[in-house]
Amino acid sequence: MYASHTTYRATSSHTSRALEQSSATIITTATTHPRSSLLARVHNITATNQVLATAELLELILLDLPPRDLLSSQRVCTTWRHAVKASVKAQRALFRRPQPATTPEEGVPPPPPTANPFLPRDPRILGSKIHLKYDHLRALDKRGARKMLVCQPPLKRVEVYGRLGSDRAAYNSKVIARERGVKVKHLVRLVKKMKATTGWVEIVGSEVWQKA
Repeated sequence: MYASHTTYRATSSHTSRALEQSSATIITTATTHPRSSLLARVHNITATNQVLATAELLELILLDLPPRDLLSSQRVCTTWRHAVKASVKAQRALFRRPQPATTPEEGVPPPPPTANPFLPRDPRILGSKIHLKYDHLRALDKRGARKMLVCQPPLKRVEVYGRLGSDRAAYNSKVIARERGVKVKHLVRLVKKMKATTGWVEIVGSEVWQKA
């Protein structure tokens, strides 16, 4: 079910306020003298519009937002949606484009990959990176998360544990391998496949995420 207009307006308003707060560090503060309060407000509005109309500055402000607000900012207006889509850095922040892997120093192990923040988790499960139930599939579709990568930098191979049937202690290990990186849609397909054969399934992210 789609969110109500009230929820949409609240989300857009929250994102707009966050953007205004970020842009405030770029805009010179106008005088607050009583006689010039109106001029100050006009100056601030004009300066804010000028900043948001500058592609480079708008990108910097958008990149300062948390991932969920960055995703929601595309609903505010066409300009912001195009800005997010055109920004390689924004697409990487949304796990839609691969983040280049850093070359570690000799003898230093590479940092662990970052799990997609849009995927659900279960804090009760020790070491859980992802906690995906069949009921989550519709929510992932609505967020446009299916094309997102599971991790950054992308992994070519991901091992997951699936709980099968009513026995919550029964685990079945599955491996997903994709040369260009494992995406959310690959997890979704696995859930659907396991659901068709078992009737009930949930996938818990492996404690160990490894590159092939």
